[in-house]
Amino acid sequence: MGFCVRAHYYVSTRKGELRGLHYVISPEIQERLLTVKPELKGLEESVKKRCIIFYFLTSRIPHLLKASEPKNEEEINLIRQEYWNRLEDMSLTEDDIKPIIDEMGKVGITTEYRSLFSKELPFEIIDEIGYRVYLKRKLIEPVFSYLFEECGEREIKSEIVETKAVIEERKVELPPEIISREERLSFFDELGEFERKVRDFIVSKLGKNLQRCKDKELIDRLKKRKMEEELLIGGSGDLIDYATIEEYARIITSSWDVFQRYFDEKDEVMIPLKLINIFARRPLAHFRALTRTRIKRAREEMRKFLEKIE
Repeated sequence: MGFCVRAHYYVSTRKGELRGLHYVISPEIQERLLTVKPELKGLEESVKKRCIIFYFLTSRIPHLLKASEPKNEEEINLIRQEYWNRLEDMSLTEDDIKPIIDEMGKVGITTEYRSLFSKELPFEIIDEIGYRVYLKRKLIEPVFSYLFEECGEREIKSEIVETKAVIEERKVELPPEIISREERLSFFDELGEFERKVRDFIVSKLGKNLQRCKDKELIDRLKKRKMEEELLIGGSGDLIDYATIEEYARIITSSWDVFQRYFDEKDEVMIPLKLINIFARRPLAHFRALTRTRIKRAREEMRKFLEKIE
């Protein structure tokens, strides 16, 4: 009918595959709907809560489908971290999720709820179709009934109702590998400061535009990136600003006569920067899950590298 559009949440780096399909309703249509049923502006918290829980439990569920082959510890920790991040994003707690999962566990739709402290996944979906049907009937169909009730008088009683203030006041103890939002942001700043120090170090030896760098192929690539940005948004930075963390290693090792006094061998440049990229830089840049183990490994490599250049 043309009242909404389909849009993809992101594009995969694997051959540009479109993923995360959403149906987006325009602001104009939303405003018009509110004139038809204005009481929706004051939608009850218990009704909103049902919708939020439904969205939480039905988005990205493939991670929680019971697999024929067990997941390794690294995969499980990444999924647990993402699960915790999404709980925080939606102001939910495990207490909101556990009763629903335990109900489905009794009829074999899911496993019982294990919690974030378990070394396994918080829960696993055994019957995907039954899972979706159950959640729709349990959480969404009562909301539809409420919204289409002529007078809007029907009340939905939520099994668990918690205000955002209560959730924020509660001190949540996290499992060892899971990091909080504050820890993630703090480490983001820490990694940014590390990169600034590395760039400043390189520039102090090769110049702001890397005039003394001997890798001409890389310099041409950085100039192309800079030119593309200037055409798109105007303005420009120094050439070093367009290099990736692994390209810092290439810049340093290609001009070894300048930098060898700071390192015993080239591996002391290449290996730490590569590991920092794998353990921390890529997960942050691509919004993947970070674990405490990854951060610890990255910090150790950052410390060793800074000791050399400082």
